[in-house]
Amino acid sequence: RIIGTRAGELARLVDRLLSAASEDGELGVAPAGPFDLAEALRAAVEELPADLRRRLVIDNLPVELPKAYGERDSIATILTELTTNAEKYSPSDTPVELCAGADEETLRFRVSDRGAGIKPEHVERAFERYWQADSSADGRPHPGAGLGLYLVRRLVERQQGWVSLRPREGGGTTAEVRLPRA
Repeated sequence: RIIGTRAGELARLVDRLLSAASEDGELGVAPAGPFDLAEALRAAVEELPADLRRRLVIDNLPVELPKAYGERDSIATILTELTTNAEKYSPSDTPVELCAGADEETLRFRVSDRGAGIKPEHVERAFERYWQADSSADGRPHPGAGLGLYLVRRLVERQQGWVSLRPREGGGTTAEVRLPRA
């Protein structure tokens, strides 16, 4: 089981690196179409590492959400990157929260943490290839290649969606992904 988990993590890392390095970011992606966002998020949560799943608080994933339009298979990668960042930049005794909802035109999901929070001047830079936040704020080193949020933005924008980061009231960061309704 552990070997299988690690092999899956390694395969996802290789996919991320290949996607980020390729000109168009395409990796044999399934065509876009209508899909159940709440179900895709629940399935993606099951693929997260066990330690992260234990920290994850699913606040609101309504079963009656309308269908999203996009690449269902990309949701696992997007959620993994966002929750891994939240885990990395927040104290280990705090939850990482996930919720979803809809409005007239889009479906959204949010990943929130109670970490140091993103500085407003870093909000756009965080999506640049190879950029990483300075780890001096909390004194902990934060390993990574600076590709996670870059890949998230590429995947979301390829689906005519958008992704944003913002400081969270009371401390922490909220990442929000919006996808078009089907």
